[in-house]
Amino acid sequence: MEKVFPPAKISLFHGQLKRRSMNDVYTAFECIDSDRERLRVFLPWVDANKSVDDQVWYVGECLKDWDAGKLFDYGIFSSESEFIGAIGIHNISWPNDCCELGYWIHRKYEGQGIISSAVLALEKVLFELGFNRIEIRCDPNNKKSAGVPHRNGYIFEGILRKNMYREGVYRDTSVYAKLKTDPKH
Repeated sequence: MEKVFPPAKISLFHGQLKRRSMNDVYTAFECIDSDRERLRVFLPWVDANKSVDDQVWYVGECLKDWDAGKLFDYGIFSSESEFIGAIGIHNISWPNDCCELGYWIHRKYEGQGIISSAVLALEKVLFELGFNRIEIRCDPNNKKSAGVPHRNGYIFEGILRKNMYREGVYRDTSVYAKLKTDPKH
């Protein structure tokens, strides 16, 4: 597949996805910092975000990786333009037309369908761009995160047993996938 990048902005019913920008590093850090204890349970990168400078570095890397076609990271913004989370297209395999989606949202916005809306919007764009397979991976104990692929028609393909090492413990990873040819949900 030819590398065709997704748009920098995608409208959602509940707000908008926007390519990460240095303009949102302060609000992104505040969002992470105010929900740090909950987020860190399943997201290992949270502990590396200790300051706004860490967020500046991260967004800088995201921008470089976007331009290189290595990943596409979006901020999730509420209808009031408040930064409330992020969703990204990661582990892109251009030769195999596949990628993985990863996401998080501040606890204040959980359960409102925002992540599901973001996933559906991104998958529509990705399938239109020529991707064949989209994966979502999460810790099997993260029931809220695992609910997203279930609600959006992804197929549970199995568990990668003890494939992640974090805080002295090997952890499992659940794998869900949707193919371009799968029936519409």
